[in-house]
Amino acid sequence: MSSRFTASRFTASRFTGRTEQLTTIATALGEAAPGPVIVTGEPGSGRSALLHRALELTDGARDAVVAVAPVTGPAAGPGRAAVVAATARARAAGRRPVLVLDDAHLAAPAVVRTLRDLHREYNAVILASAPAGVADNLDCLRYEPGLRLVRLGPLSEAEVGAMLRGPAGTPMRPATAAALHAATAGRPALLAELLAALHTGAATRDRDDSADPGGPWRPGELPDLRGRLSEEGERQLTAALDRAWQGLALDRAAELTRLALAAGLTDAAAPVRAFLLLVAGRADEGLAFLDGLADGAWQGRTGQRLVLTRALLLALGLRQTGRAGEALASAVEDGTLSAPRAAAYRAWLQAVTGDLHGAAWTLDGFQADDDPQTTLFARAALAAVALGTERPAQAVFDLRRAVIAAGQVRAELPWLEPLLTASMIDAALLAGRISEAMTLSAEFHAAAEGRDWDAAVALLSVLNTPAPTAGRPERPGVR
Repeated sequence: MSSRFTASRFTASRFTGRTEQLTTIATALGEAAPGPVIVTGEPGSGRSALLHRALELTDGARDAVVAVAPVTGPAAGPGRAAVVAATARARAAGRRPVLVLDDAHLAAPAVVRTLRDLHREYNAVILASAPAGVADNLDCLRYEPGLRLVRLGPLSEAEVGAMLRGPAGTPMRPATAAALHAATAGRPALLAELLAALHTGAATRDRDDSADPGGPWRPGELPDLRGRLSEEGERQLTAALDRAWQGLALDRAAELTRLALAAGLTDAAAPVRAFLLLVAGRADEGLAFLDGLADGAWQGRTGQRLVLTRALLLALGLRQTGRAGEALASAVEDGTLSAPRAAAYRAWLQAVTGDLHGAAWTLDGFQADDDPQTTLFARAALAAVALGTERPAQAVFDLRRAVIAAGQVRAELPWLEPLLTASMIDAALLAGRISEAMTLSAEFHAAAEGRDWDAAVALLSVLNTPAPTAGRPERPGVR
């Protein structure tokens, strides 16, 4: 009989893990009179793949697999008749019928009732799958003795990591496994889609990438994924990158930026990629990366983020604050940034790189507007000037307000709040507020698995690193 449930529907890459669920099914098949087994899970959770894998647990000498098409409407009658006939032939040959109904939620209730009747009359085994919570037509099976519900949740990071190995059988790097897990929400269907697009062998080769902020995936070494992922796959990848970035899970974010850039998701990935190169001490590469972006990437909100990132790379990474100011001024001229926001950015960069007179001069001519980032960076610049001119109490005052404002823009600038918090701890210590500094420090270390602290330390190390003396690129334009 025809059925959508055939071996050709599945590939080995769509199945991994599920040891506990397979054990449950194997136990049922080993019983003399097992109850129905219903596999449930969200779309893409691997229900069909698990059902197919479970067929390998049947005994060919004892069991006869009968694939049941999930038919409805006029086809339901012939479908029921075909199932009854196939079951009768199996019984006549002395074998136990194993009735397999994938996508059971699509089947007519009469077909499911036929399976139940055959189960009761001929001891037929029922293996069915359906999305969680939508298979009302399976209600007639739910009160059968020995019923087993096998629920499929997302794959764990460990299961994703175990799915792929390096050439020598070495485990996947934890950050890579975490990135794949995050990019697919642990859903086997999305994972299989992504792996198929990635050319699995190249993505999991065994090599040491401890010096690279993105691990084993470099943009030039990934295949072009544009148009190869579904819309859901692209949405999930973008959301995973946003979560990693906002949570400052930098290793995971670095892996995800490579995937996202290969998939053409430049708006989400480019500012993150450039920033990660900054904290890795590779400002030259960050600037080269920005120079390679198409003009269209420098538009709108993404363009504003890229302009700030370029200024960070120049001022913090290369200690070329003057060039950073020129880049900000160019962004004002072409309408990417407002003049007040560009001035606030410049004043802060001047202050944190030690040009206190330049920062004071920029702030002296500063005209505030209603933009949250303008106010935030102006306040942060005032705090940095106060700290640099040995006025720690004033710095604490300004930093406390800046930290609150940074929390409101964390979605775009998650690194700023931790950096300002670290500065506030130093300022409180210098101001003699030991108790306040200790409390802030304890809270800082405990928050978000220590990621905020790690990000602050990375940025502070950039601020305290001498400027590179060689390999500086020629002055790039804003576009």
